[in-house]
This record gives sequence, structure tokens and C-alpha cells, in this order.
Amino acid sequence: MSTEYASIVGFMLEEEALITNTESSTVYQEYAISAVEFTAPSFSSGDTISVGGGGYDRGASNTATLATLLQNERRDGRTVTIKTAMLARPGYDGTTYYYTGTLTVSGGNITFVPKQFDEATSVGSTSAGMTQPMRLLVRYTLN
Repeated sequence: MSTEYASIVGFMLEEEALITNTESSTVYQEYAISAVEFTAPSFSSGDTISVGGGGYDRGASNTATLATLLQNERRDGRTVTIKTAMLARPGYDGTTYYYTGTLTVSGGNITFVPKQFDEATSVGSTSAGMTQPMRLLVRYTLN
């Protein structure tokens, strides 16, 4: 089993932080949510897909973490720390839909093993890669 890297198709950013406090000097952690769309290359059953840390960002080869890519996309100078993610849309390769199962956040990237619709059973191998991008909703802090 190996790690395959996603090809990011695009980002949809939530421009406003979800938690703010302008009425006192108390500082709250600010969160934002972004949609991240990506396709996965050919993979074998049990392989891990990494979103960030390698692969492509809109056609350009990259090795940056997903947190860094989101931070660069925001262009506001704030540091992004990924906290959680969830599947918003499964990927599709023309015959099979791909789900995420458990999503792991580590080192500024998100990884998962592609699963069937029950999000528990591993899918077989694919040599075609995905024709419809997967979409994740990624929640992160802003500092």
C-alpha cells in the first residue's frame, strides 16, 4: 500500500471567520471553512490519498501542505491550522463513486483511504483516476 497525492482542482473560501468578538478584549479562536475540490490519480485497494504534501494544485506540481495552500489562497497573511474535515461530495470515475471513510488531519494535510458508499469497505483499484472531483469541507483556525 502506498500514498497517492491528489490533484487539487480549486478552492472555495469562506471569507468571514465563524467566531469573532468585537465587544470586549477577550480573544476567541477564529475558524473558517473552505471547500477543497480534487481528483485522485490511479490507486490500488488500500492505498492512502493525501490532499496536500504533493501532487498538483490546479495543474502545477506542488509539495506544499494543504494548510499552506489554503493560507496562500486567502492572501490575508493569517496562519491556517487545519482542525477537521468532512466529505461534501464523493468522487466518481465513470463507474464507481469514491467516499473518504475516516479523514485524518496530520502535518497540515488530510489523508484517507478511498471507501465505498458505506464509508467502511475499501474500494478496488482504479487505473482511470477520478473524472468527477471529490469535495471536502475543511475547518481551520486563523491566527
